[in-house]
Amino acid sequence: MAVSGLLMLLVLGSLWTGCSCLPDRCRIQRRSYFGTLSLWVDCDHLNLATLPDGIPSNTERFCAEYNNIRNVSYMPSLPGLLWLDLGTNAIESFAWTSLRNLPNLRFLYLNINRLRYVQLGNVIEHLPKLKHVDLSYNKITSISRYELGRPQVKKAYIMDNPFHCDCYLFWLIEKMACLTACKGEDEKACCLSCSACFLAGILKYKAFRMTCHSPNGLKNLPLSDVFSHLTGCWPHQPTTEAHDYSPNILLSAMAGTLSSLTLMILCHHLYERKCYGYVHVH
Repeated sequence: MAVSGLLMLLVLGSLWTGCSCLPDRCRIQRRSYFGTLSLWVDCDHLNLATLPDGIPSNTERFCAEYNNIRNVSYMPSLPGLLWLDLGTNAIESFAWTSLRNLPNLRFLYLNINRLRYVQLGNVIEHLPKLKHVDLSYNKITSISRYELGRPQVKKAYIMDNPFHCDCYLFWLIEKMACLTACKGEDEKACCLSCSACFLAGILKYKAFRMTCHSPNGLKNLPLSDVFSHLTGCWPHQPTTEAHDYSPNILLSAMAGTLSSLTLMILCHHLYERKCYGYVHVH
């Protein structure tokens, strides 16, 4: 009996040491959220280097701000999680596809990190409730609407990123130019006319900047002022959102195409097809 009892203690001891548990200083609380009690797990300010193990599966809000997390290689299955806050860390890589393990996620905070790219588009179909994303203060140089999770994501904060202002970012430059031009008008009507309500909140915060970091010729210019510098971008701009360009841009593109066709016809008749080298189709 003594031997079997000792063996049992050894087995239990090995199981205990191998247990994946939350750090002792993580706080687990029941709080009211929209009128119902929900489980909040708070692991802020713990100098964590990785996402902790042992997050309760019924957690609805998880926060691990102000740590030293650099790599999020996997998100555990948390079917009831509504709120994920990993802001103010040092995250350089994030397993975007593993967000499918959070099917009820509504709010995602990854602000103040070192992310260089976003891939929400690859997983957004598994996140039907995700509406609010904060990616401000990262190292993102370019982003498309698809990568941002549009049109499902309704609020996106992407301020203070080192944007490279070229045709790939033209969709965002156009939105900011439209919103800035509407400034002073009714905010709701303005953002609707620009198809940019998901960005409208940015204009409320004067301290937050949306400027170009590169190329050198556009450095430090507000995105809203770059619109006129990027000519000929529209025909090459990929989009996943139908009817998302302003009427002025569409008319400009159509006018440019008609002008080019007219010039080609004139060349054909006047120079017997010898001046095609002068034709530039925009």
